[in-house]
Amino acid sequence: MRKKENLLDFHAPLSSLLTRRKAEGDRVEMRKRLEDETNKRTREQNNNHHVAEKIATLEKERRELSERLKKDSEAAEKLKKANTELSVARAAAQSAASDLEDRWVGGADCCEREMMALVFVVFLPLLPTKV
Repeated sequence: MRKKENLLDFHAPLSSLLTRRKAEGDRVEMRKRLEDETNKRTREQNNNHHVAEKIATLEKERRELSERLKKDSEAAEKLKKANTELSVARAAAQSAASDLEDRWVGGADCCEREMMALVFVVFLPLLPTKV
């Protein structure tokens, strides 16, 4: 009987030791899985943060481009309006220049006729007459 007790006493610490080793292995494995999961979540949070920053940057850039497009469109409309006004003014100036040119040319003919009339009136009597 004593031998049986010794064997039972021998197996009890061995069983306890195996249970402790198994528990220690489970604990190490759980610790590793916890660290892996923690690292995974940290990476995901960092990735999410970078994505959120990128989204914010792109939205800001889109707003700026939209404002720039609006300003450029307004400037283009103003330039079109000014171009139309200048075209009308140019056409009016060309018409006025043409009218002045016609008057000048017509006026030159008139001036020549008036000059000839003055010559006949003023200088003709001064010319010697035939005897």
